[in-house]
Amino acid sequence: NGRDKEVLVVDDEISIGGLVQQILVPLGFRVTTVACAEAAVSLLRDRKFDLVLSDCKMPGLGGVGLYEQVRVSHPELAARFVYMTGDVFDAGTQKFMRQYNLICLAKPFSAPEIKAAIGKLQI
Repeated sequence: NGRDKEVLVVDDEISIGGLVQQILVPLGFRVTTVACAEAAVSLLRDRKFDLVLSDCKMPGLGGVGLYEQVRVSHPELAARFVYMTGDVFDAGTQKFMRQYNLICLAKPFSAPEIKAAIGKLQI
């Protein structure tokens, strides 16, 4: 149940943000979507979020850079961070994911997969 929970979705593919929104809003989540990590960092300065779903590979700061900033500025939110990716991870990214024990959804994902990933988090 997402009642009164704020979710930030970060993906440079606008259609993915829309899909995630279509899945989460009926569950009671309030969803904000942005198309880049820099916009997410800016939003996080002024707003509180309960969960972040972020693409891993994006232009600019990217998903890894976003997580690194969240880990420093909002450590409690870093524990409620889910990656979404359509790319096969390179060894460095795999190491990063293991180091921080991050949850990852492989694109294309289904509504039950998103719900299961969120269910693993303490939100």
